[in-house]
Amino acid sequence: MDNTQERYGRPGKDKPSLITCVPILGRRVIHNPAKDMIPAHTLKYFQLIYVEKGEMEVWVNGRIYTVHEKELIVIQPYETMAYLQGVLPRGAHCFIQIDTNPVGDKSISSDLLESLRNFLKMPTPKILKMGSGFTLPFEGIINEFRLGEVWSKEMAESHFNILCINLIRCYEKIVKEQNIPENSSELLEAVDDYIADNLDTEISVTALAELAGFSENHFRVQFKKITDMSPLKYINMKKIDAAREMLINDKKSITEIAFDLGFSSSQYFSTFFKKHSSFTPDEFRREVEKLMKKNVRKIVIAKEAAAQLDTHFKPF
Repeated sequence: MDNTQERYGRPGKDKPSLITCVPILGRRVIHNPAKDMIPAHTLKYFQLIYVEKGEMEVWVNGRIYTVHEKELIVIQPYETMAYLQGVLPRGAHCFIQIDTNPVGDKSISSDLLESLRNFLKMPTPKILKMGSGFTLPFEGIINEFRLGEVWSKEMAESHFNILCINLIRCYEKIVKEQNIPENSSELLEAVDDYIADNLDTEISVTALAELAGFSENHFRVQFKKITDMSPLKYINMKKIDAAREMLINDKKSITEIAFDLGFSSSQYFSTFFKKHSSFTPDEFRREVEKLMKKNVRKIVIAKEAAAQLDTHFKPF
């Protein structure tokens, strides 16, 4: 299957944006990843990248972030971003650039944009779990861009307002939970601690259910509500996150890391790692070392990066 890209806003290449404060937005579906699809680059606007399906590792200003399914990462203006080996991994990814200081634009509330800008500027968290709070208004926006009818501009702006409010509410909830933990946060913290303490063993869902004081079936239901993923998928995600951390910061061999994480062999670990991250552990470690040595000093402007990316996609 071909890679597809639907994008709006770039002059001379796309249909124009219907919203002044949204210079670019679109979606990419990737079936065939390739090296050097997109170089390191920087933008002058906020950029939100939402992972509809799959996951991706994004290098931002010298640090790697892993964005899981139904999460988005916020890239601030003039931050340098890159992907390991220039590869956009398999999956479906939405992207939207937001100018919080549009010149002469009265269609979007300046108070709303100012409030959003203040939250987006927060150094942490860089990754937000948005789910339908992002996908529903984004679908509304992109559908109006496709239609291009008489009321499409007003409708797109309305959906964008909803998206902004959902983002602000997401940040407000995070700020609140930093001071007032809810039961769900306490449960997740206990699960995270248990997984971290038992990475060298085979972690069962039964053990996590016992930790929470639930039956296994009830635990699965409640955990899905809290994290929007199954317990097993969450355990695997945590194992991969720990593996990435060790591959970056530890000098241990791949075999030693495999055993530290409870894998029966380095071969099984490599297969598991590649299935979840698109790289073997060796490839991941080499690419990170390469990026750390270069520190991504060479920045390609967004227009050049987009032109290079175009060659790997067919229009939507």
